[in-house]
Amino acid sequence: MKHLLFLTTSNLATNPRLYKELQLALQEGYKATVLQFTLHNWSDAKTEALKSELEQVYPIAHDYLELISLEAIPSRKLDWLYWGLSEKLAKKAYKLMSNHLKWNVLGNSRRALQLLKAAKQINLPADLICAHNLGALYPAYQLGKQCDVPFIFDVEDYHPGETVSFDAKNEKRRREFLMQTLLPKAKAVTFASPLIEQYSTDLVGSFNSSKTILNGFNADEFLLQEDSKTDAVLSLVWFSQKISFGRGLEQLFEALIHLKQSHAKMSLELTLIGEMDADFQKKVIQPLEVQLVDTAIHVIIKAPLQQKQLHAEVCCYDVGLALEFDSRDLNRQICLTNKIITYAQAGLYILATDTKAQKQFISEHPELGILSKQSPQSLADALLRLCENTAQIKGQKRKRFELGAALSWDQEQEKLKKIWQQIL
Repeated sequence: MKHLLFLTTSNLATNPRLYKELQLALQEGYKATVLQFTLHNWSDAKTEALKSELEQVYPIAHDYLELISLEAIPSRKLDWLYWGLSEKLAKKAYKLMSNHLKWNVLGNSRRALQLLKAAKQINLPADLICAHNLGALYPAYQLGKQCDVPFIFDVEDYHPGETVSFDAKNEKRRREFLMQTLLPKAKAVTFASPLIEQYSTDLVGSFNSSKTILNGFNADEFLLQEDSKTDAVLSLVWFSQKISFGRGLEQLFEALIHLKQSHAKMSLELTLIGEMDADFQKKVIQPLEVQLVDTAIHVIIKAPLQQKQLHAEVCCYDVGLALEFDSRDLNRQICLTNKIITYAQAGLYILATDTKAQKQFISEHPELGILSKQSPQSLADALLRLCENTAQIKGQKRKRFELGAALSWDQEQEKLKKIWQQIL
């Protein structure tokens, strides 16, 4: 039985791609060990629930799946101080040690060396190391070199392009250095979007093997829900873990106010799914509700749902909103979010802002939706266009549902399965 060792600086609940890889490993009859972190938040209990789910679905998991959790906040205060001070020192001395690999690793994330130390102490035999999150890249490389085991790395986000609040310029350089130095040593590298692969290739040069694997979901989580009343009000949906600031909702609400003023009789229904931020509700939602009184524009708030329930719920709407407005964050501009794939698999018509990745996606799948520029006025124009074509959008849902099935994890996992088979 082949043994896969998964490394992450987060945990199972905060890394859906890792969870899907675990499902595939168990499905293919591999033994799997996950070295992760206890984060002392909601994700710890959720991680245990996900492990229980895997054990229910895959009987092999009871004996051949092991989750080993390290403390993100060490119980020993001296350990916590040591790792914290080491990371701060590495950041401060960066200019003197900018070409030193271990110094870049520590300046990027203290968890990388914690992960490596723990992996050495546990001394797990493995046939393949699968690393997630940039902090797991160096441990995967070092373990692979010392144990003569190949490793692969999943580039879920383009890390040098992420917005960083502290020491941003040096952190960008650290991330570029780590990717340029270590990714060519991986047996294979996977990417969450075509543009993340393109930007990574431009940065690194070339890889031993590479493949884009989209964030699709299991096809059986989606059930076609057609509306027999094509003249009914157009229903829109948006979801996130939190309903809060900086997620495109402020611009969306501004667009709704534009429509209220210019097309007073226009009807639509907007549902937001997620945990409501109290400050956002007070400062943004409540004023919006006052402005939409006596209009045919209705906003409905629903509590967050587990993945399977969320996917079942999303299938009930007509249009899915994929809104990105932060052009300063390159990663957000070139990633394909779970939202847009979810909408496609549910058969929804997609209204997406024109990030580089979403622009590419819609141009390759024009039947699935339209683009809006990243401004409230452009969003208002697009919403008006959708309302004018309500019957057509409702009537073509089955066709979109069938097209979206090609993006499912059932299809995408075949790429990863082939990579594993070739290496093992």
